[in-house]
Amino acid sequence: MQARHERCSPTGDELWISTMTREDVPADFGRVAFVLRDRIAHGWWKLNDDRTKTVVGSPPHLDLSGAVLSLDGRFPVPAHISMLFITLARIISDRFPDRAQTQVASPYDARIVVMEFNDHPLTNTADVLSVLADP
Repeated sequence: MQARHERCSPTGDELWISTMTREDVPADFGRVAFVLRDRIAHGWWKLNDDRTKTVVGSPPHLDLSGAVLSLDGRFPVPAHISMLFITLARIISDRFPDRAQTQVASPYDARIVVMEFNDHPLTNTADVLSVLADP
């Protein structure tokens, strides 16, 4: 359990994420995506249709939604994290329209799109990492 806490706690270059504003997200998305790629590449999981999990890499294993939420653990979710979900949902809708059935009309919808994509039967680690590649 301690390893998960250490891995997901913001340290070093990640501390700036908690100071971001909603307006910063478009300009800084590449930098945030780099942090997310690192977390997903380290350990990723998805929930399968039969309620089993597919796990890749080393603990801690994060799904895409969990990786985004791990950037800033405050509750309620800060506006800049909601904007990250919206940005990711738009990228997913553009690159993988068949894997997300929800239209993005709110930050809540964006989270659903991210979860639908992550847990889609055809989605694998490479697909998730490609969403986090340079937009």
